[in-house]
Amino acid sequence: MQEIYVPALGMASDTVYLAEWLKQPGDRIEAGDEIAQIETDKAEMSIEAPDGGTLGRHRFPDATEVPSGATIAVLLAEGESEEADDAAPVAAPAATAEAVPAPAAQEAVARPRDEAGPLTRSDRARLESGELEPYRASPHLRADLLAQRSAPSAAPAPEPSATPTAGSTAAPTAAQATAGPVPPAEPASTRDRGGDRHRAAVAAAVSRSWAEIPHFAVEREVRVERLDEVLAGYRAVHRHVTFTDLVVKAFALALIETVGTSEIDLGLAVATDRGVAIPVLRDVARRDVLGIADSRRAAIERSKAARLDPDDAVEPICTVSNLGAYGVDSFTGIVPVGQKGILTVGSAGLRPVVENGELAVGRAMTVTLNVDHRHWDGQHAAEMLSRFAAIAGNPLLLTSFGR
Repeated sequence: MQEIYVPALGMASDTVYLAEWLKQPGDRIEAGDEIAQIETDKAEMSIEAPDGGTLGRHRFPDATEVPSGATIAVLLAEGESEEADDAAPVAAPAATAEAVPAPAAQEAVARPRDEAGPLTRSDRARLESGELEPYRASPHLRADLLAQRSAPSAAPAPEPSATPTAGSTAAPTAAQATAGPVPPAEPASTRDRGGDRHRAAVAAAVSRSWAEIPHFAVEREVRVERLDEVLAGYRAVHRHVTFTDLVVKAFALALIETVGTSEIDLGLAVATDRGVAIPVLRDVARRDVLGIADSRRAAIERSKAARLDPDDAVEPICTVSNLGAYGVDSFTGIVPVGQKGILTVGSAGLRPVVENGELAVGRAMTVTLNVDHRHWDGQHAAEMLSRFAAIAGNPLLLTSFGR
């Protein structure tokens, strides 16, 4: 018996949407067959069978939210059967928006997610409209947040006795009653992006990271003349190679001594219409730059198409984020939950440098390594940046490793 489970994807939320079952209980399954279609706040992807066998019962109905990492079914080998106490199929939620009258808005929004049960399609529509928050919070906090978001910014704060609850409006003051009814606040989803569930998921993820991870950052200026030469050489062979590919390769090599292995997976921060996605580039320290370039292009394409693959469920050691193309000199990043650090890269340009004791002009960029202090100390971060700078200045290290 082999479990089929939901992967956790980078900065995605704690749950995923089980959109559709593609195989039914009792179906004969081959390795690699698509079992179900899931959606996260960043992407859509299929869950594939890890091996062959017979599909067991569906542990969750489709069109519901399920926890990341949850087992949704099992594959049974010949002669195997599921335990008797697990044999009953999982029923869909007893109450749905279509089956029973919807609860009052105040109760629906203020109720914690773990008491509300799995989300239905109607819940997802309410998430997109901003009516239902995608994160957990106490009823009182969620009511306060919703009241703050729906109240006009110029309106005076209500008296304590008239504090509005989620889904309700504040009682009108005498002046408001004289002036006539107050027009309803423009929905958050159209007023700004605060009501968008994808942005809300990003906000929840980075807030959790900032709250839970003890961040610190070290910064270093790195000369890039040799990187420019290497890039020009690679582009003579493969015009799609970018500066980011060289940074990814150099950073992976710089991590080897600290992490104690050359099997290094790195995340790549990709800006999409749905927010920041972090696809994973596998085994980059042992791959050549041309292979990394192909993987990076594929990762960007699937991220923007909101369709990640199973490799993106792997938890990378660190992430690389490059904003140099936007003219940013330097910036710090937020370490994704589950990772040890994030390397942020600024723009490369002409800068005053000292060579042989004399002032000169050189090309340099500023890189910042943001780390989780629970895993690495300042010395570790400094050593990794020192190795990164040495590798960036040595073309042989960027061209001789690979398979």
